[in-house]
Amino acid sequence: MRSVARATASSIGNFLSGYDNAAKMMAQLPHFRHVSEALRRGGGVGPILDYLNTFTLATEFPAVADTFLIDNDNSMLAGTTFPTAYTPLPGHEIRPGEGKLGIYRNQKGDALFLGFTTRVSYSLHLFVLIDIDAMYARTASFVALGESGYVLLKHSGGIILTHPTVEQIGWDVITTRKERYPDLDYADLEDLVREQKSGKEGLRVYQSYWWTGDAPTPARKMSAFISVPFQDDFIIVSAVNDYDELLRPIIINSAINIASAMLIALGVGGMLFNRRRENQRQIERENEYLKELNRRQEETQHNQRLQMIGTLAGGIAHEFRNLLTPIMGYSGMMRESLPAGSPLRESADEIYSCAVRAKEIIQQITSLSRKKLEPAQEPISLDEIVAGVLRVAVTLKPPGVKLHTDVDFKGRMIMGNKTQMDQIVLNLCNNAFQAMPDGGNLFVTGVCVKKRNGESHAVLTIRDDGTGIKAENLERVFDPFFTTKRAGEGTGLGLSVVQNIVDLHGGDVSVASSPGKGATFTLRFPLLSTGMSRRMASVRKSLPPANELISVVLVEDDAGVMNLLHRGLARGGFTTQAFSSPESALAEIRRNPCRLLITDYDMPGMTGIELAKTVRAELPDVKILLLTGLADAEIGQFVEQGIIDSYQIKPVPVSELLERVATMF
Repeated sequence: MRSVARATASSIGNFLSGYDNAAKMMAQLPHFRHVSEALRRGGGVGPILDYLNTFTLATEFPAVADTFLIDNDNSMLAGTTFPTAYTPLPGHEIRPGEGKLGIYRNQKGDALFLGFTTRVSYSLHLFVLIDIDAMYARTASFVALGESGYVLLKHSGGIILTHPTVEQIGWDVITTRKERYPDLDYADLEDLVREQKSGKEGLRVYQSYWWTGDAPTPARKMSAFISVPFQDDFIIVSAVNDYDELLRPIIINSAINIASAMLIALGVGGMLFNRRRENQRQIERENEYLKELNRRQEETQHNQRLQMIGTLAGGIAHEFRNLLTPIMGYSGMMRESLPAGSPLRESADEIYSCAVRAKEIIQQITSLSRKKLEPAQEPISLDEIVAGVLRVAVTLKPPGVKLHTDVDFKGRMIMGNKTQMDQIVLNLCNNAFQAMPDGGNLFVTGVCVKKRNGESHAVLTIRDDGTGIKAENLERVFDPFFTTKRAGEGTGLGLSVVQNIVDLHGGDVSVASSPGKGATFTLRFPLLSTGMSRRMASVRKSLPPANELISVVLVEDDAGVMNLLHRGLARGGFTTQAFSSPESALAEIRRNPCRLLITDYDMPGMTGIELAKTVRAELPDVKILLLTGLADAEIGQFVEQGIIDSYQIKPVPVSELLERVATMF
């Protein structure tokens, strides 16, 4: 029993510390602190909600129920749900900064939650609620101790967190039971609980009751207990069993050892040896529980790594996008101005290619961490998507690889997210290049196929004649973190991201391969009707060139990004005023209205969406383009509601920005 209690405590401790570390990591991210302070001063809630949603939704087996940003007075500034959804147990409300666990019930009263806080700044804290049932299911629910034993969790203050009798969850182990059953003898139980609440480890036999029937029945029990430290508090893990049931095999084994020789001689020892085998089987079952605890602990740690990646991605992605934008922008302008074949042009090509790869990695990690959030979608041309990606792929392919293309989707379109479609096609091409280190052929084909039910699908095939994939690995190629590459050569995220994106586009992806014969990836997407595709194509063809003299106000708080975009817009023929402060930009627009507002989404004080709403209300004819790090469903809603006219994903090459602007006039 001691081994079960210790193993369960270790599993729960690792489980909780994983979430605690992830929360601390997010709270210390400079960008998270930046947007938290901006919110406290009256800024927008959107950037903070991105972080909180990522933290809450990231894992496959989420135990985080909800996450909030609170101040020193316990007032909520932002959260993944309403604070009224939970009620603290009397005397167990969280107190920011004290390091104590809080205990909360949901509105229905049928679930209990542990709350803890992590400091963000002097006046702000992250408040995380852990679903106790989910935690118990991952760490201890499968453990069985004999016929009637169980593993019990209690808070350091004596509140029952898990119990076979559901009614008792949330009770004080002594006080509430005395109120409900005043005539019972609690002397032994009080001594046990007093020792458990001291935080000590121990093993104790005591007189108590079985609480699972219609009425408590007396029982002599044994408890192996240990505390699980957490911040400045702890949880009590208690493995409880019937003492008489535990004592029975000891007595029998003693009898076996004394009388076995005589009984064997008489031919009647078989029954006792059967009992010995049963005892051995009980020990084996306990060992199986310990193995299962270890397996689940490893699985939980894996999923918490996914959550930490999601949290980290939200923090680093903003900074890296701002760093990559000038790198991509300036190298792109250098490529356009330098003659083909010159050494400087080759250097610029290499810089640009590396920046594209860095952008792809950021998108992979971000997409994986936010796989439960739907992207904003619009009608897009697959012919244009594939053609654009292949232009980039040509600069990435090894010298010995030949690229063969036969793509003709007849101008048909799909509902999709351009950035994500670019990402998956480039990812599959890059994987193919890596599978052909000594050269080979890459075949990219695309056709429209009509099914028997009349629906039309786009079928995109990417085939190489490289090293291929072993049969035992085919079923795992889309698993997160699975890779056959050597350490440092791959993240194991690429194909998982491909599958997530294809699923979000209503399509499917399959792979066929064998060692030495290459691999073929086939992607299928539902097509828009022919009439819709033609209408969208005619709209695009009627657009005027983007180099007309159009007055532009650019708002970007990062100086490097602002300077690049300002220069790029000027080269495109636009009259541009650039501002690092949205408030200053708004004042200028009110004095001298512009035709186009280009604004970053995430800025201190006033967010890009708040600026867009104000400009839209006062000057409805101004076109608004939003620069954002990630286009999720919320961005699409801003377009549908008319708050913005379009958006562009960062990091953004100047050429793409000019193309996007051209579609708006």
